[in-house]
Amino acid sequence: MSLWEWHELCDALELPVTDQTLNINGVSIDSRSLQPGDLFIALSGDPGPRFHSSSMGARDGHDFVQAAVQAGASSALISMGRDDGVSIPLLRVPDTLDGLWSLGRAARKRISGDVVAVTGSAGKTTCRSWMETLLSQQAPTHASTSSLNNHWGVPLSMSRMPSDIRYAVFEVGTNNPGEIALLTDLVAPDVAVVLNVLPAHIGRFPSMDDLRREKLSLADGLRDDGIAVVPLDLDLSGSSVSDTRQITFGLSPDADVWGERVFDGIGDAGAFYIYVDDQRLFCRPPFGGAHRLLTLTAVFAALAALDADLERAARDVFRLTVPTGRGQVVNAGAWTLVDDSYNANPVSMGYAVDALHEEKGHRVALLGEMLELGSAGPSAHESVLSQALGKLDQVVTVGDAWPQLGQDFQIEQLEDAALYRFIDSIEQAAWGKPITLLIKGANKVFWANGFVDRLKVALIERQTAT
Repeated sequence: MSLWEWHELCDALELPVTDQTLNINGVSIDSRSLQPGDLFIALSGDPGPRFHSSSMGARDGHDFVQAAVQAGASSALISMGRDDGVSIPLLRVPDTLDGLWSLGRAARKRISGDVVAVTGSAGKTTCRSWMETLLSQQAPTHASTSSLNNHWGVPLSMSRMPSDIRYAVFEVGTNNPGEIALLTDLVAPDVAVVLNVLPAHIGRFPSMDDLRREKLSLADGLRDDGIAVVPLDLDLSGSSVSDTRQITFGLSPDADVWGERVFDGIGDAGAFYIYVDDQRLFCRPPFGGAHRLLTLTAVFAALAALDADLERAARDVFRLTVPTGRGQVVNAGAWTLVDDSYNANPVSMGYAVDALHEEKGHRVALLGEMLELGSAGPSAHESVLSQALGKLDQVVTVGDAWPQLGQDFQIEQLEDAALYRFIDSIEQAAWGKPITLLIKGANKVFWANGFVDRLKVALIERQTAT
């Protein structure tokens, strides 16, 4: 069954329906990952004044239409005035980003299932992934992938949504004021989940209060009978959430959905109880940590809003995994790596340090600097470092934003010799104890450099050689 028929694309884009019997299997904006039968959308590198893009550049998708044809594209969406001389059918619009948004909007209108939108300063991808896993065990479910949560990621995820799904879960992010309002209007969720409001990207907002209102604006796009899922202790003033049906979540019985940890001696991670109204649900996830439990209560609050089968979801919690770079545990020979390298803010840093504190053996944190904190940066780095030094056996920092510790590590132009010296210094300090190493920092510090993979390879090679 095709994802789109040609006449549906023409209708969505308000173009005359041409004589084509073409079926479209998928939607792509990247010729390198395009699959045969996909519609290729040629996006410009500049999203215009509505959105900020950290990846904005001179590259233009129109330069890769021919590559998309060679990869098997069935058709292409291009800007008017561009004649690419290709043999596949073309859809010409004034602006291809607007065209992508039109496809997302049309995809939303043609489904009868329920849609969930998730935002927050940290944990969005984990929350979305867990919700998708649990809902997909109950009914056909579609969700965004990776971290497709911005001005092109959200409509792209929506345009890939089949028409017969029962549930859809989309991640919505922001870098600048006003972006969430535009995206939630597109998604039109039945359930809006505000996971948290933390000082991430605070350097782009006048204050934490402005950031709070930006996150809560996710509820502005709710349908008339929609439900907002919010943390118990979050200030809702000045937002549309105050006039919306709400389900609160947290780790306190005062929340509508709340959780507690249970250490029953079976497995290191223990287990959780999730309370929803008069139900007590027993869960045994393959992970521990209070911050993971908090995210899980948000997931169950959203499932309750959807009237999903909560008992079945509780039984399926064992299926959940931690997405790559968000606290995933990686075994590297005698070392255990906690790959939390995708991004960081002061609160998520604190959660990660607390979780590492509970581990056995020699506990080391390799902390990369945090970005986009504005004037709060110096005090935030000092606070996190003080917490880590008080709870862990060894702390190594990367970046100039940290107070001088005397034990820092340079990532730029890292050579194997420097990496081996880093490994040696930790093993010498461990004195034969099992080593658990947390790697966490801003995206540009570790994730963008592929640091965890390089470290894992070096560790295995080193241990194999000895």
